[in-house]
Amino acid sequence: MHQEKNIIPDHVLTADQKHNKFSKLIPPVLTVKSGAVIKADTYEASDRQLHSKANLKGPCKY
Repeated sequence: MHQEKNIIPDHVLTADQKHNKFSKLIPPVLTVKSGAVIKADTYEASDRQLHSKANLKGPCKY
């Protein structure tokens, strides 16, 4: 039986640290050494637009 270990991250990125594009003009929020453990909290990719009552024929609303 597999037992999950409690891994303590070296760094944590919170979900409020976000942007909507990839650009070299956006400075990194974190630089780490090889082997570092990072916990990254994220938002759901559709920004809550996809759900059980979503209208997939047009723009989704929540």
